[in-house]
Amino acid sequence: MQKYMIIFDEELTNKLELFERITDVVKLGYSGIENWDAFRELMINNLEYRDIEIEIDHRCKLALPTQDEEMYLDFRSELAAQFGDRITFRLNS
Repeated sequence: MQKYMIIFDEELTNKLELFERITDVVKLGYSGIENWDAFRELMINNLEYRDIEIEIDHRCKLALPTQDEEMYLDFRSELAAQFGDRITFRLNS
């Protein structure tokens, strides 16, 4: 099993930073994602078909625009419910 750790040490201010950092570290195969649907599909497909474990650690608070933060938190909950043994999130305020 491949294990990946993504650490956000600085405030995350836009979704493109989030998408790029996660796809680059986890080597998901495509880092030009610009929307939530494509990011969601890529993450789910990789968690379903690859033998990987991902830990995402937000050491600084999220500073995403409200709509993007809500989308991310909802998606985080969905991934944790579906793949809780393979993906972990730490959100610090």
